[in-house]
Amino acid sequence: MDAASNDRGSDLLREVHEWTGFADSFTHVRTGDVPRNVSAMLAGVLADATNLGPKRMASASKGISAHQISWMRTFHARSETYRAAQACVTDAHTRHPHSRLWGNGTTSSSDGQFFRASDRAAKRGDINLHYGSEPGSKFYSHLSDQYGYFSILPISPTESEAAYVLDGLFDQDTVLDIQEHFTDRGGASDHIFGLFALIGKRFAPRLCNLKDRKFHTFEKGDAYPALSNHIGAPINTTLILEHWDDLLHLAASITTRSLVPSTILKKLSASPKESQLARALRDSAGSSDRCS
Repeated sequence: MDAASNDRGSDLLREVHEWTGFADSFTHVRTGDVPRNVSAMLAGVLADATNLGPKRMASASKGISAHQISWMRTFHARSETYRAAQACVTDAHTRHPHSRLWGNGTTSSSDGQFFRASDRAAKRGDINLHYGSEPGSKFYSHLSDQYGYFSILPISPTESEAAYVLDGLFDQDTVLDIQEHFTDRGGASDHIFGLFALIGKRFAPRLCNLKDRKFHTFEKGDAYPALSNHIGAPINTTLILEHWDDLLHLAASITTRSLVPSTILKKLSASPKESQLARALRDSAGSSDRCS
């Protein structure tokens, strides 16, 4: 990045800060004070975004030293302050009257995007043959119906996207009240269907190959003769009732942000032998993503 392009990037960030005040979200780790040197803070954000580092960013900046950028990154740039800054920008976007032209901020979607690693970062990247033979990283992003991003999570390209759907919905501090969420097939699983039902939100994945999927009902398949080829095993209501308190506790822990959803979802999915709680959660979904 040359000095001219860096100046344009810094000017853009400063203009956004003047509109939203997002740089004030990068509070000091000990005192909680806002950054005293906003220019150095914005340069630090730009250095993180471009992966240039303090030295290269300072050489492309005017009147800002590498020490100033490093100091700001050390004491002000943390995952929680980035999340707060992102929420500040997203909320400003949500409050803008033009945002209502696209949606009311109650629906959202999420999807993963793969980025190939550079030569220096290749050894730290993972390989997923779905994206080719080159290593890289994946970012799982949540976007509201007003086209405002409210969560961007770095995940391994080899991990299931479904485990992170609820992370993005709850691990964010915006004013958005998401009631319905869309994903592609990669974001759908039996457990996700069940958790959405328990927390009172609607899950609407875009599923393919519907003819190969099964619906699970309370009655036997004979009750739906026209759909007999698509009816799977009946829902185990006894199992759900036995674990109802545990299911409610799980849902409450997620909605109060006492538990990171991906943590429990990975444990439920990783067990060699499916636990009773995992089965109860799966059956509580009503209809599932299981294929015949």
